[in-house]
Amino acid sequence: MWRFDLSIWMHVIARSSISIFIPIFLLDIGYSLSAVLAFYLAHVIVDIPLNFLLARLIQKIGAIKVYLIGTAAIIAFFALFAQLEMSQWYLFGSLVLLISIYDACYWVSHLYLFEKVSHKTKNISDNTGILYTIKYFAAMLGPAIGAIVLIAGSSKHLMALSIFIFILSAIPLFRMKIDHEKPSKNEVLLSPKRFFKESFERRNFLSMALWGFHKASEAVIWPVFIYITFLSLEAVAIVPIIISVTSMIFSYVAGKFAHRNRERIIAICAIIIAAIWILRLLGYSFNFYFASVFLVGFFALFLSVSLYSNIFERGSKVGMLSTSTYLNAVSMFGQLFIFLILYFAVAVFKVDFLLTAIGLMVLGLANTLYSLSKPKKS
Repeated sequence: MWRFDLSIWMHVIARSSISIFIPIFLLDIGYSLSAVLAFYLAHVIVDIPLNFLLARLIQKIGAIKVYLIGTAAIIAFFALFAQLEMSQWYLFGSLVLLISIYDACYWVSHLYLFEKVSHKTKNISDNTGILYTIKYFAAMLGPAIGAIVLIAGSSKHLMALSIFIFILSAIPLFRMKIDHEKPSKNEVLLSPKRFFKESFERRNFLSMALWGFHKASEAVIWPVFIYITFLSLEAVAIVPIIISVTSMIFSYVAGKFAHRNRERIIAICAIIIAAIWILRLLGYSFNFYFASVFLVGFFALFLSVSLYSNIFERGSKVGMLSTSTYLNAVSMFGQLFIFLILYFAVAVFKVDFLLTAIGLMVLGLANTLYSLSKPKKS
């Protein structure tokens, strides 16, 4: 498993060193906030059907090769991004396609591979916590590296460095061999009707769609809000560093807690995060904004590990190929809703903060009701 862990670690360093700055770079080039929202809206629209196409590609060539195709797509993305100028809409569209190919390849293949290398279903919560530790340790280094490179150099230097690390991240996979890296003939991509026939899947994936509201807001809208408010790339870089430090400290603990009543953990954390988004909406000081990043990072970690543990445990029963495919597609549906509304909104940040808070309240309520109705073990 160490080759997979090493590849993920380097991959996340490369991605986290620059991903949070993508909307900021678009604004710096001269694109409007509406154009930035259009970029992400088009991305999720293209991404959703690609998940299903790439799931079928995994059946034909295997998950490792699909993962490598995604890595090649993100390398091409940053190579072209370095050439982007104002009003180059054909290049703008090419970037949307490349980042969508990358996202679908990466999420469907690496979640499928994660389940295959984890082997023991009873350890899925611990393994999910460990996976988050690896990811967030890398994500802690990435933004710091990105900020240093931007201060000492330029956005093009950072893109070149990210490309180099992405290339390095692919090397361990060339020597990696796992059982069932290509799904067996019996493991097919289930239709939505068959996949969602059980209430477990409907509940878990509704939760994932609602969690997608927060993912879109925290990953894209919140950094843009910080940048526009404080006009500082360094201020933006602080956001993922705080989240990553929080997550690295508590991720393994979150994996241990996920053995308990996960629905209750999800409900409590969702309500608390919703309250923080409402406080952000009301407007507070510089110190509060960055303190809120720590609090959101802490509770988001426990929520994510519990939610993903539920999904991965079911994935071993219904098929990980279908689970990893629907997981990213459903998450993207939640993000699609957010970006679609925001594209037509006037007060973008206020609307976003309010919608995210409402989505999280619904998530908390749904999991509270399920937790109360769940039969107690004797």
